[in-house]
This record gives sequence, C-alpha cells and structure tokens, in this order.
Amino acid sequence: MRPSRPLHRSACRTVTALSAVTLSLGTGLLTAPTAVAAPAGRPSVSAPRTGPTPGFAATGAYDGCFPSATNPGWVGANTGITLTVATDSPARHQLATAFRLRDEDARKTEWHTTGWGSSHSDATVNVGPLADGHQYEWQAVTTDTALASAVPTPCSFRVDRTPPTSKVTSTDFPESGSVGAKPKKYAGEEGVFTLLGTDPAPAGSRSSGVACARWTTDAAEAASTGWRCTDSATNSRVVRLTDGRTDIKVTPASWGTNTVYLQTQDDAGNLSQPTAYSYYAPARPAAPTAVFGDINGDAKPDVLLPDSAGNLRQAGPGADPAAPQSARSSVAPGGKGWGEVQFTHRGSLGYSNVDDLIAHEPGSRGLYVFRNDGGVFDQQSSIGVNKPAACARPDGSQLTCADAGFGADWSSVTQVVAFGSPVGDSGTATGTGYYALPRTSLVFVENGRLWLALAGSTNQVDDPAILLSDSTQWDGYDLIAPGRAKGTDLPTLWARSKSDGSLHAFDIKGTPQAPDFSAFADPSQGLLSGAVDPTAYPRVGSDGDLTGDGIPDLWAVDTQQRLVVWKGTGTAPDPASGVLAPTVTGVVPAA
Repeated sequence: MRPSRPLHRSACRTVTALSAVTLSLGTGLLTAPTAVAAPAGRPSVSAPRTGPTPGFAATGAYDGCFPSATNPGWVGANTGITLTVATDSPARHQLATAFRLRDEDARKTEWHTTGWGSSHSDATVNVGPLADGHQYEWQAVTTDTALASAVPTPCSFRVDRTPPTSKVTSTDFPESGSVGAKPKKYAGEEGVFTLLGTDPAPAGSRSSGVACARWTTDAAEAASTGWRCTDSATNSRVVRLTDGRTDIKVTPASWGTNTVYLQTQDDAGNLSQPTAYSYYAPARPAAPTAVFGDINGDAKPDVLLPDSAGNLRQAGPGADPAAPQSARSSVAPGGKGWGEVQFTHRGSLGYSNVDDLIAHEPGSRGLYVFRNDGGVFDQQSSIGVNKPAACARPDGSQLTCADAGFGADWSSVTQVVAFGSPVGDSGTATGTGYYALPRTSLVFVENGRLWLALAGSTNQVDDPAILLSDSTQWDGYDLIAPGRAKGTDLPTLWARSKSDGSLHAFDIKGTPQAPDFSAFADPSQGLLSGAVDPTAYPRVGSDGDLTGDGIPDLWAVDTQQRLVVWKGTGTAPDPASGVLAPTVTGVVPAA
C-alpha cells in the first residue's frame, strides 16, 4: 500500500486518505491494531503546546502555542524540545499521531510519530534541542485508522541556546589589577558603574537579545539563579539595558576590596555566567570619626522608623523626607512590614563602621542581621543569628539555661537592642590610619529577665549568654540604648517604665577588663529626671546625640506617628578638661 501524503503547510487541509489496516505517517509506516468497525465520529487534536514553553523573559509573556510566525516566543537552552497535543476519539478507538516540524531557516521538514495510544490522551514527541537561532513551525494530526483529524493552526517558536555575556566597568572605582588606574572616589562615596551585556547570535542566524540584568553586592544572592526580569517590579537591582548597557550607582560602605556581581538574561531566559567585578575603595583622608548609630556614613546618628506602608525610612533632625526607603516592607521578618517587628541598630556584629540592622518578629524562632549596603538594608540576603547555647552569670560562673527561662531559640524574646561594646565604644586606629569601631553586642529580655550576648564569629553572637538580672520585671520596661551616657567610654542602658513613663539608667562599672553589671539588677532603680508617657508615646528610642550638643537624646513617636525629640541634659564631653564622655542626668522636650 502506498503511504499517504505528508501534511502541507495549509492550516485548513485535512488528511483523509488513510487505511483502516495500516497508517502511513511521514516517512515511515506504523502498523495499525486490529481493524475496527466504522467510527462514530472523527478524531480531534487540541491544546497544542511546546515544551519548554516559548515566550519572552523581558515581559514574562509565555504561551505553549504562538499561532503567528511574525514574532513567536523563544525557547532557551534545553535538552530536548517536546511537542504535545491532546487527542480524542469520539468512537473510543486507539489513536496514532503524526507531528510535522518545519525548520523555516533551513527550509527542511521532519515528521515525528507516536505509537498507538488510548482514545483520549496527550500525544507527545521529543524533537531534540533543535538548531540554535532557528525558527520552527509545527502541526499535528491524529488517526484511528479510519478517519483522521483536521489539521490545526500551526504553532511557531524560535530557539536561542546561547547564553548572553555580562561585563562591569567603572572609572570611579577601576577594577582591581587595572594597570595605572586609580579610584576617583573613596569609601562612603557614590560611584558610577556601567553594566554591559551582549547576546551573541550563531553565524547567519538570530538571537533573542539581552532582556535584563541583575546586579548585587551580595555573593550569596549572586549565586542564586531563580530570578526573573519581571522581578524589577519589586527588586531595584533587576534592571533593563538600553543598547546593551545601563549605569548604576553604588556606595561602598567600607574601605578595602569590594565587589559588584552582575548576571544578564536574554529574552529566551538564558543566564550569563556571573561576573564578579572587584575594586578597591580607599579610606577617605581625614574622614569624620565613625560613630555608633550611623547608617549612611556621615558620622552622625540616624533614626529609623516604619512609614504608613511598613517600609523602613530615616527620620529625625536632618533626615531627607524624599530620600529612598532604607528597607522595603516585604523583606521584614514575617513579610508584614517593619511596624510588626522588633528592630534595632547600633553598630555591627560584623566589621562595619556603619550600623547593620538586627530584627526579630515577635514569637518567631529567628533573629536576623540585615547588612548595611550604602545606607539600605534590603539588597543583601539576611543572616540568621544563632541563639547562644550556654548561659553564665556576669562573674563567669556557669548557669543552667533552662533554670533561668532561657530557651533554645529566640521565640520567647520580647525585646532586643543593639547595645554597643561592653568594653568601650571608642574605636581604634589601625596601622593604615583607618578608624575602626568595636563590634556591638545585644541586650534582650526573655521571660522577663535581662540578658547580654557578646559578639562572636562574624554576624553572630557568642557563648555564653550573660544573665544581667534575675528580676523577671523587665517586660514592664522599654529598653533604650543611648550609648555612652555616664561619663565613661562604656555604654549605658536606659529603660522607660510602661506603667508611669519614668526613665531609668543602668551603667557598667568597673573596667573593660573586669566589668561590673550590678547596676542592672533592678529595673526600678537608676531614676533619671523627666518622663515619657507610654500612652501618648508608645514607641521610644535613642540613637545618641541628635541635637549636636554632644549629649545623647531620646526620641519618641506619638499615636499619630509623629516623631518628638527629648533633649538630653547633663554634661557634654570636653577633651580639653579631660571629660571624654557625656553624662546624662535627665531629658526635657526639645524646643
């Protein structure tokens, strides 16, 4: 018997010359099952789809079948492209399906066939990875040995298996190892970096073109590959390239070697190899002395507060109301915004001269460090902080954690503040003349008791946790960390009574080598002058000196979300007379 004629490109032609005994599909013969009686109805094919699904990474528009050959979607790097249709026989007869695949660039047609299958199922063939840069069109027809289906509208797609390229350049911060090139900017200053990308096309063919790029300064984020071009709606570091390039601005927070990572994506969804652009940011000559509380590198303390949308923003004297947010609401622990979490900043558990952000969702097991990246905290992956696994008293004697209500995770912690360095807040000059702040520590309340956790490995706290107070009354007070406020280099803790608004101060006595924490025993002691009504001002805090007189101040937020400053009273530092640290005796509303 002579094989039936292959399908033509016409979308409306139907194959009818099919035998009830044997079926010729394409270039081969497919042996039919036992002949059946005349069918009750013609078989059909529907839901044609190509896998992987063709589309456009730039817009996120994907479709299993692009009926137009004018601008069909792209399929990226693959191990084998599949063509699938749903087949159905109203007579419930077995079906065999043939797929016609035409390479529009090579002007070559191939036939791919299935075996005999059920009367109602998907028919799929794997046609291989196909030629890079070529455009294809395909159709399918199915038969039950008596009748064949109508030939559906063809589907088109294009193939781009070649990944794009990525490159970073900067004249402000030349790449490390560049001969004769010197940085034009310093650490803490904004520099321009140019992101470049190309999408090579096979000889005589086409490519999908560079669709977007993702840049980051976080090595962990750079290693992740699950990002999409459409992430640009929520991630400012996913950007579009114009003519293969765009400029970004990056502020290296610390002197030394820094890195910008770049990856591009073409419209077929192929990712380039990550590019790591390392550069040196020198310390600024005679730079202002770094201080705790500073998040943007200007050597001045900054206040962070959530806005009405739950984003975290700078507030307080000197803050620019038009400045971009410091952290998006969606990255806060729990994803419900920064108004729903405990957060604190005063120094770094790493080795930075600007504050990192430490946050905890009430009731959750985790505590997280959000690293400062040029004054923002949502551009790098957060780091989980491990809970100390051992407990001790201030004299170093061991303590059974469970006996003191200390849990294995952070879920019972009701307050946490970045306290500063218990051995002194002053920094030290390195051999290169760089002024480095000490690492911070954490003071927190768990089951009513007050604890101290010292800095451990990078972005972690150490064992053991130190029980500062056996009193279980600390949940009745709001913890505040003003820094040095008792005339020494050692930090002070303030507490505001949640019942009457009174303020209390607790200082470390002794020496850095032998600190004495006895003043922390009773939260009702250490009364300061002044009070802040907790009903009118539910949120209080301190980030050091906000008014420029050298004395730490207190701030509070009222029920209308307005920030109010209470000016610290007492003695300001006077190095000429040997007074190196302030002493605070009380607070008064700022004029």
